[in-house]
Amino acid sequence: MGILQSGKYHASAELILYSIIACIILFCLYVVSTVNYLLFHGLVELASIVVAFTIFVIVWNTRRTITNTFFLVIGISFLFTGSIDLVHMLAYKGMGVFPGNSADLPTQLWIAARYFQCIAFLAATLLIGKSITKERKYDAGIIFSVCTAAFCFLLASIFLWQNFPHCFIDGTGLTPFKIASEYVISAILVLAIVILALKRSAFDPVVWQYLVAAQVFLIVGELAFTSYVSVYGFMNMIGHLAKLVSVYFFYRAVVVIAISRPFDLLFSELKQKSVALQQSESRYSLTFDAVKDGLWDWNVPSGNAYFSPSYYTLLGYQNGEFPATYEAWRQLVHPEDLARVEAQLQHHVKTDTGFAIDLRMKTNSGDWLWVTTRGMGVERDAAGAVVRMVGTLSDITGRKRAEEALRETNAYLNNLFDYANAPIITWDPGFHITRFNHAFTQLTGRSQEEVLGKTLDLLFPGETRTASMALIQKAFTGERWETVEIPILAKDGTIRTVIWNSANVLDLNGTIVSTIAQGVDITERKRAEAALRQANKQLNLLSSITRHDILNQLMALKGYLYLSKEMIDDPSTLTGYIEKEEQAANAIEHQITFTRDYQELGVAAPAWQNVNASIHKAVAGLPMRAVHIEPDPADPEVYADPLFEKVFYNLIDNALRYGGDQMKMIRVSSQESDTSLAIICEDDGVGISAEDKKKLFTRGFGKNTGLGLFLSREILAITGITITENGEPGKGARFEMTVPKGAWK
Repeated sequence: MGILQSGKYHASAELILYSIIACIILFCLYVVSTVNYLLFHGLVELASIVVAFTIFVIVWNTRRTITNTFFLVIGISFLFTGSIDLVHMLAYKGMGVFPGNSADLPTQLWIAARYFQCIAFLAATLLIGKSITKERKYDAGIIFSVCTAAFCFLLASIFLWQNFPHCFIDGTGLTPFKIASEYVISAILVLAIVILALKRSAFDPVVWQYLVAAQVFLIVGELAFTSYVSVYGFMNMIGHLAKLVSVYFFYRAVVVIAISRPFDLLFSELKQKSVALQQSESRYSLTFDAVKDGLWDWNVPSGNAYFSPSYYTLLGYQNGEFPATYEAWRQLVHPEDLARVEAQLQHHVKTDTGFAIDLRMKTNSGDWLWVTTRGMGVERDAAGAVVRMVGTLSDITGRKRAEEALRETNAYLNNLFDYANAPIITWDPGFHITRFNHAFTQLTGRSQEEVLGKTLDLLFPGETRTASMALIQKAFTGERWETVEIPILAKDGTIRTVIWNSANVLDLNGTIVSTIAQGVDITERKRAEAALRQANKQLNLLSSITRHDILNQLMALKGYLYLSKEMIDDPSTLTGYIEKEEQAANAIEHQITFTRDYQELGVAAPAWQNVNASIHKAVAGLPMRAVHIEPDPADPEVYADPLFEKVFYNLIDNALRYGGDQMKMIRVSSQESDTSLAIICEDDGVGISAEDKKKLFTRGFGKNTGLGLFLSREILAITGITITENGEPGKGARFEMTVPKGAWK
């Protein structure tokens, strides 16, 4: 405690002594100024110039080790500030160095020097803790170049171009520009002090105090220079004395401390880093003790290494149980991993880059443990080659198990997605298709190359595209589809009706990143429903017509029976009535037989019917004589009622009955267009007359039952197929069935 008090007393006494000496010097200079102002001015300026040049020399020669760009800017700028002050001193009124005897020139030089100094100081504070180029490699050169350019510009504006504003007018005093400049310079210095205060942690405390004090006295001097009338006046003297005190503090901050305590000034950042490094090493040690990772240190040329105790423990060995060499280490690496790991290690050694490698290592129990080793080069030889690397070893068994489980889950989900029976599709927030499965390819006939990255609207028919996209946009806003019916346009132009349900995929922030939709193709069901509705309609119509016809015939039969009773004694008349009764009975029989034919109409759902197979079944039940049947070479399939083969039966039966003895051939063919498929059944018989064509499909028209072609038309109408006869009389009959788009394949 006594020693501490003695040290404080000594420091206080030293401060009092320095203060007394400073006051004596200032008083002596004041006396000198009253006797010979030029001598006073020369002494003050010369002292500031010497300090400025000294600061530059110290900073320039230590520029490669300075870690704070602030001192680099200050030190280099002092060379140019001192040079302008030197010219100012020589140009002072009464020195006689420059032509003329005006006070304007030295005042201009003074303002130029102060602008240079305050701007340089502000720039230096802004660069505290920063660098201009990477690793400050070119910082000194850039700063020197900028200062040189500014220095040359100022001197050229005063001496060469002579466009620098006037600062002093003899007989009048200071110009408004000069006075305003002193205030601007003072404001810039105040701003620099504020920034310096905000970043004071970057400096040694004593150095920071000296720097702030130097600027404060510089501001005092600048304010004093705003009110003098004569360059030899009192306020001019006060300004120069304040500048001298400012120079003294710069001297203390840079020159004295740079010589006696250079570490504090030029290497304060290194000192801070040294403390931080010690703290970091402490945390580093505690961290690795906690996580139990192994540490290694490898001398590359010799192959010797260091393995920490935790390194051995991680692999199940006692400390030092296997040699700490590269060769011993490689013996523990899994044979399947060794070539890959060594290749990666050699690559990182050559390229001097950090690495992280996953591998399997043999434990003391003989099992293989998944680990990751991380490392980096820390020492290099004169040629720049890595000679020492350090790193860590971590157990990643848990991570590998998780990765494997994730891979299995992803594989399962991918298979579930790709091979699901239902079509599945995903798209991004921009409605671009990102993925779809095999069932979707089967639905649309489109490959991934044709669809991925394209917008969804290409999947929709033109007439429903706008409505479909509106539904898609609703789904994107959060509306979930349970069952939404959206038509899909296949590659071949057919339209499939699909019921969709959808869900949005969200990221961790709740933002929609994707939408997934699953569909059920109900095209066949919709066709079947429409066909059944049509069949019911047809059946109701046929039942109504048949019932009406049978009732008419029964009424006629009952009428003739009544008349027969009345004519029992008139045999000839009775015979005529009996014939009429037989005709009515036959008509009723035909009507009942017809109901047997159409009772199956629409009972079963429509299905895909093979044209040629239907022809073969029809031919098998007919007496073909010598007539040759040519089936359709294209062999299409059409979506029709199961009674479809009855159509060919009736067409071929009519040809055999009415085609004539000269008919030799019945040919079936098909012609495909953009909108329909035409199935043509034609023969080379006598054909059908123009008059008969008009009634050909009318119920009851014909020489047999008059119901075959009528029934055929009704069978085809169930699925929207129409039939017409357009042959030429005398050249054979020609029936044409028109199948709508999407109802053939």
